[in-house]
Amino acid sequence: MSTVLPFLRNAILVSGLLLLTCSQGQSQDNLPNDFNALIQQKTQLLEQYSKLQESGPPDQAVQVLRQIVNIHRRALSVAEAEGRPEDILSQLRRVFGNDTEYLSDELFARGEYAESAALRKEVETFYQKLLGPQHNAVQAMHWKAVTAEKLSNATNDQQVAYAVATGAEEQARRAMQNGQLDIAARVFTQLIEAQIAVLGEAHPDVAVDLNEYGRVLWMQQKYDEAEKAYQRSLKARESTTGKDLQFATTSFNLGRLYQDTQKPADAEQYYLAAAAIEEPILGSTNESFLQTLNQLATLYEQTGDRQKLADIQQRIAAADPLATITSHLPKGTYAGAALQPARLIDDPALQLLPFEVIEAAGREEMGFNPLDIEAAVVFATLPVVEPPFNFGLLFKLKDGAPAEFPWAAEMETVEFGQQQTYLRKASGGQNTMAFAQFNDGVVLLGTEETIRQSLTRSGDTVVGSILKADRDQGQLTAAANLTLIQPFIQAALADAPPLPPALDALKSTSLSTETVKVWVDVTQGLKLSLILNTTNEETAGQTSEAITNALNFGLQMALQEMESELEGDKPVEVATRAYAQRIVRQYLNKLQPTVAGRSVIVEVEAMEQSFAPISIALLLPAVQAAREAARRTQDLNSLKQIAVGMHIYHDTHGHFPTRASYDSNEKPLLSWRVHLLPFLDQQELYDQFHLDEPWDSPHNIELAAQMPDVYRSQSAADGMKTLFMTLDGKGTLMEGTKGLTFADITDGASNTMMIVQADEENAVVWTQPEDLKFDPESPWNGLGGLRPTGFLAAFADGSCRLVPIETDEETLRRLILRNDGQPVDF
Repeated sequence: MSTVLPFLRNAILVSGLLLLTCSQGQSQDNLPNDFNALIQQKTQLLEQYSKLQESGPPDQAVQVLRQIVNIHRRALSVAEAEGRPEDILSQLRRVFGNDTEYLSDELFARGEYAESAALRKEVETFYQKLLGPQHNAVQAMHWKAVTAEKLSNATNDQQVAYAVATGAEEQARRAMQNGQLDIAARVFTQLIEAQIAVLGEAHPDVAVDLNEYGRVLWMQQKYDEAEKAYQRSLKARESTTGKDLQFATTSFNLGRLYQDTQKPADAEQYYLAAAAIEEPILGSTNESFLQTLNQLATLYEQTGDRQKLADIQQRIAAADPLATITSHLPKGTYAGAALQPARLIDDPALQLLPFEVIEAAGREEMGFNPLDIEAAVVFATLPVVEPPFNFGLLFKLKDGAPAEFPWAAEMETVEFGQQQTYLRKASGGQNTMAFAQFNDGVVLLGTEETIRQSLTRSGDTVVGSILKADRDQGQLTAAANLTLIQPFIQAALADAPPLPPALDALKSTSLSTETVKVWVDVTQGLKLSLILNTTNEETAGQTSEAITNALNFGLQMALQEMESELEGDKPVEVATRAYAQRIVRQYLNKLQPTVAGRSVIVEVEAMEQSFAPISIALLLPAVQAAREAARRTQDLNSLKQIAVGMHIYHDTHGHFPTRASYDSNEKPLLSWRVHLLPFLDQQELYDQFHLDEPWDSPHNIELAAQMPDVYRSQSAADGMKTLFMTLDGKGTLMEGTKGLTFADITDGASNTMMIVQADEENAVVWTQPEDLKFDPESPWNGLGGLRPTGFLAAFADGSCRLVPIETDEETLRRLILRNDGQPVDF
């Protein structure tokens, strides 16, 4: 009892203080110094504020917010004076900063600029003491305070012009997206003029809109005007926030302009400037950084600078070896498998592999250590001439890894194409083996025609895209594009002998399968995953049924074979036969396919660690486990597609989408999910929406029935509803009515949630501008009920993962908030 009472006392104190941090009071002079009294006032104010938000006068609601902020100030001063624990003080400071910032934004939206500016300066000073003067949150608040202060000193006409112009900013971006460049240019011109009249040109907002204006002019091929806009944007950015990521974006855009206008030296200068900023901030594997390097490679290729081209290709290859390798796949590649050997030696699950033997044998037979291979892809490609079967092996060694290729001494040099060469076996013949080395360090071994195809007809392929997308699904990934070889499949089936009736349906299903993916993961035993992507949902069901019938047929054949092999009627012989039959049934049950949209998924843990097969068989129904795994896999794939779409949207517009589009009265119209459609290969569906109408208008509500598969959760029954949502609340990535940028994610993109998969009872019509309400006091609300292990989430850096059910509330809260300044150990 002596230990329980202090625990309860502390728990009550903490909960009271947390309530307090959400509260607000009257003027500080009239506030008590007693926590209980402050909490009581806070409770009353919360009820009052909730009612006023629903139906009360806006002026009264803002007044209550003022009182709440005052209670925060008093609570924080009392807690500091009494020496409260640091974790409590940290919570109080965070919520005081967030709520004061919220009040300042509300006042700004109402045109009460002077009071908003004072509050923003207060928050800036407050954040500066906590985070330091260079923190992103401090810098962002500084410029928000400058904006409010400048507006408070502006004339009424300037304030009106500024409000009208900034209100039309989204119209300009939509016009640019829809190709209405004259409208976009006119609106951006008015916006920039209104901003400069109030803020001056040295302001980050002006820099952002000058960059967008430059893009419009560039698209109109008004290159001189576009160059001036970009240069003004760079000057404004450097004089305010310095050479940050937005500066890099404008530098990249300026490089593109100079490349288009045949000024390669200038283009190179600005590409290199962008890359120098992006790499230390984003990392060498970031997509934006790699895009800049690839643009440099294109520039050097155009100018014929072979040395610089080779150098930049080496740099790209070092950043993402697998992407570099897949760029050399011939266009006719219909199958491939990828492995990253250099990673294997650090994998805890593979420490029993004979790495020493692998290294010694590799050096003896191949002239290098196979574990120095950063990435390798073995592939098959369609014939163009001969031989009928072409295959190859692409790989790249670590930079500086010693290598001697003994086979090269037995080959002759062949000149091919435009100053290209490769080596081939001197003996020749239909299946002649050949060897080539590329400037980016990639090595290719294969049939001679494979070499020739790679030298002349390489590039983006379906197989290569799948291998890159699935690289983290297992140590070995494989893919096949069956649409390329359908004629061969048809010919083989026509000549094939008759099959038993239970297997005959496999013939037709093989023709309706477009791509096949295979993952092998040995992290916890040996797990195999097979995904067949068919032409539509109907054929997916037929394929699943055909596979099920084939497996059942195989089960019966196996059982009959056992009966004949394990004869005898002695107790041990009978028991052995029963055990063997049970194990066979167990594993074949795990192979039962599941359907997710137009995909058929088969997963099996072929060899779990220790006695996992028996323990799992006893504790978990195998079919249910397989189905849940299939649902999770499909949902995770959908989440990844959405995350990629969000990043492409950001690259296109310079910010993430807002939670919804809004009319002139700030009434939400259509969800962000609708506005993401063009970036999910759904432009045709997007064009059918009336963007100036709400989601449930007579026209738009009919389109809700056409929900794309990417928004379809496998655990949600309603075909119009989705579980993929953002988190709606203060401090989240979708806060407010203006799209946020990476600069607003001050806690780091890898520590900030972007999209979550909510519980089924929270499902909404996918076009509806509704998302999951975030309650800081109960961050698990609406999450974690869909599956027993946790919930799926996409983070702002594009990564997607399962958030375990064991995650504590504080960690989850910090992962949801983008700007709380708190470290996360996740």
